[in-house]
Order: sequence, then structure tokens, then C-alpha cells
Amino acid sequence: MAYPRKVLYLAVFLGLTVLSGNLAYSQTPDQPKLTIGSISLGSTGDGSYNANVNLALQRTGNPQVSFNLSFQHVRTLDEVYAKLRPAVDHLADELKNAHDDFPH
Repeated sequence: MAYPRKVLYLAVFLGLTVLSGNLAYSQTPDQPKLTIGSISLGSTGDGSYNANVNLALQRTGNPQVSFNLSFQHVRTLDEVYAKLRPAVDHLADELKNAHDDFPH
């Protein structure tokens, strides 16, 4: 089902509040906090959307790091949310492996 743009933006705004609460881990001096900075949707013309999700990793005493994840041809925000956690887990694994590529 295709949603009107105003409904999608309202759903994104409301969804950010809920999802940010679900994804934001409580921050202590030693633990990072991952939050959603923004979600943008672009219509593909066939009733689907391309979604870009900007994530921010905040660490006490360290600079904030941002990541952008893209999901092609999604139909609902629920579909974006369902794909988000596995994508973040995959990104974390890739960052762990990429650590070895940095010069010491």
C-alpha cells in the first residue's frame, strides 16, 4: 500500500521518536550511544521508496561518528525498521574487520 507523502513524513517523525528510544542505548562514561539522526525517503515511482538512514554514534570524550545506511525499494517504515538492526550488525562486523587495514 502506498502512503501519501504527508503521512509518511509524519510516520517518520513519530517513528524516529520510537525507534530512537529503541536503538539508543543508555550512555555511561564507557558505553557508546547509537541514535538515528534522520530518515529520508525518496519515491521510486512504483509505490516503493528508497530510504536513507543517518545514524550517529556518540561516545563520551570522543568525536561523534555518523554512518548512512541505504535501503532500496521499501514500502513501509516497518520494513525499514526490520532491515535496520541487521544492517547495523553487519556494519559493526565490517568495521571490526576493517580495523586490521589501518596502519599502526
